Amino acid sequence: MGIDWSRMRPKHDADPAEVERLIRRQAEAFQATPYHWATDTLTPDSYLERTREQSERAYLEAFRALKELLDFPEYDDETDQCRDRADLAPCWRVYAITWTTVFPPQWRLRAHRTILPHELASQIEEWQSWLSAVEAGRFRRYLLDLYIYEATMVLRVHDELLKDLAAASLSKQTAWARRPELAVVREQILGLTAPDLASAPLRPATDDESFFDPGDDARYRDLQQRIAEVCTLTQDWNRAVRKPRWRLDTWHRGNHPDFDGFLAQARDPWLRDFLNWAETCNALGMGLFFDY
Repeated sequence: MGIDWSRMRPKHDADPAEVERLIRRQAEAFQATPYHWATDTLTPDSYLERTREQSERAYLEAFRALKELLDFPEYDDETDQCRDRADLAPCWRVYAITWTTVFPPQWRLRAHRTILPHELASQIEEWQSWLSAVEAGRFRRYLLDLYIYEATMVLRVHDELLKDLAAASLSKQTAWARRPELAVVREQILGLTAPDLASAPLRPATDDESFFDPGDDARYRDLQQRIAEVCTLTQDWNRAVRKPRWRLDTWHRGNHPDFDGFLAQARDPWLRDFLNWAETCNALGMGLFFDY
């Protein structure tokens, strides 16, 4: 199950005020769900579970009522295509925007909403203008702060997964878990200090210091050193453990791009394909229905 934007138009007899009210309600409910926007690991407790249940209930009520007021392209199951435009997909994952971490966090949060036809052109322009600015080398101080915030969260997840494996192996009495070379790596892993989470840059981006070397920033140098340390220990662990299900094969250096790799998201082909799709929807007078 994923989260999509589906192309649509409001029905000709739908009350515009009611459509807009339901869109606001749908967005507010989804964006208030705690598990989607935590910056640290959340352990389920009664407060968070109640908040999640209340948000999901409100979301579903708005979702169902809103969907009744919208028209969607007819779909031909035999050809697996829409009847109105066979060459145009009926939907697209919202992750093209919400998982592109070079966008400001507030924009990614606000993207979890339905976009009406008259709003779509300005929304596309906002996204495209930001990507063009990133490619032009603007806002680099802001973007470095954003990179450090995002990269630190990814590193923390990697660090915790690796430590969990190492700690779990302590209770194993089998020969592979007691091998001396594994014990050495395990001790190093368990001795790692968890990275502190950086603050999200919520200020407006400005053009100050457009050209600078991120290597001059002590936070960046320290983060790159920590990433290299965790990735090296992951490789050492995977070699020493020998048991496939105890390896952390899906976590490697590729999970941790440097600053230039972070900025390269602005040129991602799938993101560009999405923007082309959204522009075609706009040209057809369609909006995007948020469907979770």
